[in-house]
Amino acid sequence: MRKIVDLALAAGVTLAVIAPALADPQLPTECLELDRLRATANTLHALADAFQARLREVEAEESKYFARFDAEKTITLSGTVKEFQFRAPRAEIILNVVNGEAQPATWMIEMNSPAGLLRLGWTSKTLAPGMPITLTIHPLRDGSNGGQFLTAMLPDGRQMDGGRPATIEIRSRSLRDQAAAADREVAEFLQGFGCGRYSR
Repeated sequence: MRKIVDLALAAGVTLAVIAPALADPQLPTECLELDRLRATANTLHALADAFQARLREVEAEESKYFARFDAEKTITLSGTVKEFQFRAPRAEIILNVVNGEAQPATWMIEMNSPAGLLRLGWTSKTLAPGMPITLTIHPLRDGSNGGQFLTAMLPDGRQMDGGRPATIEIRSRSLRDQAAAADREVAEFLQGFGCGRYSR
């Protein structure tokens, strides 16, 4: 979805830039500039609406996903990394936890997206098989060996955060702000210059 929206935004901005060149060459420069400003504003509004609709879908999906974890409980696990899966849609730590049994218990800990983790300093090589670590998690409500990642203490003493799961809310808000700014630019232009086809 992000790639589609990025392409749509790029196409919209490109169209807004070239629209005046495609317009009637007899129009005054002010009218061409006004057309460009309005095309930009309209594109930003359309994209903001699309993002808002997608945001509602994402929030519904996330609500269902996070309901599996008990956010009122936090537990600490110490063990060794069996596997670190640094891939979309969410990274995962598979942790072997010694629990007094002959075989260690295997826990599957779900993390944020790799893109979100990269911003927090994680890479695909942050954890390696056999590495001893201590995790804090929100456990699964059903009591099975799994949970939502919160923090990790690495062997070198670094504490790594999981961050909040990323949504498109920030991008949606940014587009709404850009659309509002484009509307103001159109209004200011009309006050200062106008165009023969429009009143001041």
